[in-house]
Amino acid sequence: MRLVYCCFLFFATLAANADSSIPNRVFIEFKIVTSGIVVGEGTEVFQRAGKNYEVKSTTKPRGIASLFLKDFYRQSKGKIAGSNLIPSLYEEKGKKSGSRIAKFNWNLNQVHLKNRNKDKRLHLPLGTIDQASFLFSFMLTPPKQKFQVHIADGKRLKKYTYKVIGSSIIKSPKGPLNSVIIKKSTDDRGRQLEVWLATDLYYLPVKIKYTDKRERVFESILSNIVVH
Repeated sequence: MRLVYCCFLFFATLAANADSSIPNRVFIEFKIVTSGIVVGEGTEVFQRAGKNYEVKSTTKPRGIASLFLKDFYRQSKGKIAGSNLIPSLYEEKGKKSGSRIAKFNWNLNQVHLKNRNKDKRLHLPLGTIDQASFLFSFMLTPPKQKFQVHIADGKRLKKYTYKVIGSSIIKSPKGPLNSVIIKKSTDDRGRQLEVWLATDLYYLPVKIKYTDKRERVFESILSNIVVH
């Protein structure tokens, strides 16, 4: 299995130095809105040093939501290899269910998932990514019309299917941004996820729409974006 991973890394690094064309640092700020009311603020920060990268994601409830929700944090660390982000560690804190951790051992093709209720090790499929890194992975590999991806979050490792469902123009501090919209395919009639990726700006996420199991819609509306 180690040989398979080494081959994966070798061919990934041949991908025309794709990692050298992405930003060194990205700061994205969102307002989280439901039914026209601002209920939170979110930031997504990507930064890299050479072949290493780190993602920090923060969600802070505002208004009445702050009375029953805590700040939510996600952090990911890993390496950049060609056209891939390869995570080594994922952590999240702030949910009622407690903290979650995913440790990726690519030499053994194994991921260690740890949370308040479970501590388990699972087979790690090549190309697996964590929830925090996922939003930035399109800087290196733009989305196909339909694609599948394994995502780990400290509780589960699951394969998801996404489709490009359209395009749109998003208002931003940098002016209008052309975007493509990807949507997670699901049999769950309630929960839905759509992400707008800016084709003019490294396919960065510039809008997120989430529908929960009670069919409440939450939109993350872009308020600031800084790219270095």
